[in-house]
Amino acid sequence: LVKMPRVATKQTNAIPVIESIKVDGTAQNTTADGKFGYQQNNISLTFFTLNFRQAGRIEYRYRLLPDANWTTTTSLRADYPSLPPDDYVFEVASRQEDGSWGAANVYRFSIQAPFWQTWWFILLCIGIALATVYGIYTYRLRQIQKTNAIEKEIDALKRSALQAQMNPHFIFN
Repeated sequence: LVKMPRVATKQTNAIPVIESIKVDGTAQNTTADGKFGYQQNNISLTFFTLNFRQAGRIEYRYRLLPDANWTTTTSLRADYPSLPPDDYVFEVASRQEDGSWGAANVYRFSIQAPFWQTWWFILLCIGIALATVYGIYTYRLRQIQKTNAIEKEIDALKRSALQAQMNPHFIFN
């Protein structure tokens, strides 16, 4: 019986592949960075690692930044329902045969804020409010000026009427 020398096998450092991305149940392009509207906030990512030696017993860890907590699972899917508007980075890594974690695959996407939460809309509302307050102020100021002008004219007419009544009396005397 001849013993064959054991050949060291080269261990692969397989990076998980993001197979599909579904936004509200609709498949999206996995190669492009995603920009989704505020209502498109139900994200589901499916991933896998090709490693025939582990025969489907691959452990994964993933996280969605800005949250820094890793989630460990054997599932091939990560679901994120109702994400708030923000910029996100999804990272997924698989455990190698030696027990170490391999390199992570990264997918960047963003969920945009609704238009009423954007800076330009808030500035527009503040501008409209200031213009309305200014308009009400100038309208009221004009009303007060007109009222004062009418009262001055009435006072002048009263004075001229009294003067007209008083002059004949002095002339008669």
